[in-house]
Amino acid sequence: MGIKIIHTADGRTFVKGTSVGAGFCYFIGILCYLAGVVIIASGSLGAIVPGIIGTIFIYGGAHYNKGVQNKKLKEAGYVPLDQNVANPIPVPVIKCSNCGNATGALNTFCPNCGAKLR
Repeated sequence: MGIKIIHTADGRTFVKGTSVGAGFCYFIGILCYLAGVVIIASGSLGAIVPGIIGTIFIYGGAHYNKGVQNKKLKEAGYVPLDQNVANPIPVPVIKCSNCGNATGALNTFCPNCGAKLR
């Protein structure tokens, strides 16, 4: 199918499609799953091996596809999917009342001195 860059009327840009390498990995992964079904249907419990191999191929294909999509976006002059610099996510930070160390807002105890936060 190939990867295409889509521009919407409201100004959004995104990528759509699957690369040939990722499609091959998906195909091999599905074949492994089907082999597992045949193994289970034959009465054996050894289907976990093709299931694990199929999962590895499918996740590998998805990872490869994301890399190709990021490359296409970079070539077209857009920010890659995993590097949204225009809208960074703010990380909430709090300071320890005991030592003054800045730490994440989800921590219960200070990683520097061990004092209870809040």
